[in-house]
Amino acid sequence: MLITSIENDHFKYEIIISVSTQLQAAFDVQVITGDIMFQAGGGNTIEELSLETTTGSIYATLENSYFPFENTINILKTVTGHIDTQFWNILSEGDIYWNINTVTGSIYSHLNQIILPEKNLIYYLDLAVVTGEIEYFFDFNNSPDIGYFFNSEVVTGQIVINGFSTVINLPYFSPYFDTAILIIDSTLKTTTGSITIVKG
Repeated sequence: MLITSIENDHFKYEIIISVSTQLQAAFDVQVITGDIMFQAGGGNTIEELSLETTTGSIYATLENSYFPFENTINILKTVTGHIDTQFWNILSEGDIYWNINTVTGSIYSHLNQIILPEKNLIYYLDLAVVTGEIEYFFDFNNSPDIGYFFNSEVVTGQIVINGFSTVINLPYFSPYFDTAILIIDSTLKTTTGSITIVKG
């Protein structure tokens, strides 16, 4: 535990928990007014991930992390803070679900995938905000074995799409979607904010 300041007998502190990369565990972190920073890399095995805060932000980085169960549901949720995710080569035994949502904050999500699963899988990403914006960047190295689908729901905001050689409309199915080994199924929702999709 790192104590950063003491004011009027009240403590402001940070809690840092380090675990071995060989540990297999489910993570459930709940905070009221603080931020959550979660970093996993080097082959961590994560059974399930739940990160929730009320007024803070969430920063999650997962690199070469393995999810050993089928239909794993992972939740990243805040009310007034932002959510920033960095996903690099997520591996899973079965389909995996990501529910990422905030009310007045924004969502910044980067997804990079080069490694393929051994069998056909679907990664579901549900990104939802009310008044904030969504910025979604993805890079699949133009692999024909990775297909992706985008759908969006916007009430008064706007949608900006960059990185495609031609103009696309949502919903959008990528080329080779029907024959891909790995499917990335993304639903982006906002009420009054904007959505930006960038293809790397």
